[in-house]
Amino acid sequence: ISSSASSKQRIGDAVSELAYAGFRNIQLSGGTEYYRKMESDLVFLKKKFKLRYLIHNYFPPARKNIVLNISSNDARIRQATFTFVEDVLRLAKKLGSGLYTMHPGFNKSFVKEEGGVLVEVKGRSAKEFPKNTKDDFYRAIDLLADMSRGKRMRIGIENFFPVNRHFHSFLDSTHDIIQFLRYVKDKP
Repeated sequence: ISSSASSKQRIGDAVSELAYAGFRNIQLSGGTEYYRKMESDLVFLKKKFKLRYLIHNYFPPARKNIVLNISSNDARIRQATFTFVEDVLRLAKKLGSGLYTMHPGFNKSFVKEEGGVLVEVKGRSAKEFPKNTKDDFYRAIDLLADMSRGKRMRIGIENFFPVNRHFHSFLDSTHDIIQFLRYVKDKP
């Protein structure tokens, strides 16, 4: 079950609620707020309830909100994204999870979340944020593979629905998914 099934704002409270309901395999996902004791709460609950965790996408919540987009060709967004992923891999290892799953990124870098929906930031020009390409996505995949290899971690890329005809993620069609599977087939 996903931690987002709970309406609790702190991940420790959400996981505790799910554990008391009998769940032992919990996907840690977005929707909770950052707090200092988050990691120690998760370690404590893992031991207390004999939990197994999987970490998904925008978890743990960052101290300062970021746009998580592995496919971004904007240097600031890309740097923030891969710094976030490094932190996630460290946490996943600490929690005994060998897998981190995430979304494939988007064709535009100037996005934000409003009320649980991804939208384009208004007032930004296409020149300021050029369109991200599938080449950007595949470069990100290679970087993710390099980051995870030495840590004995696997990274799963989850397909994602198109938001609209101008703003979409990579891997949002059957063709994209087949192309991706061919790309990664022979990768170590």
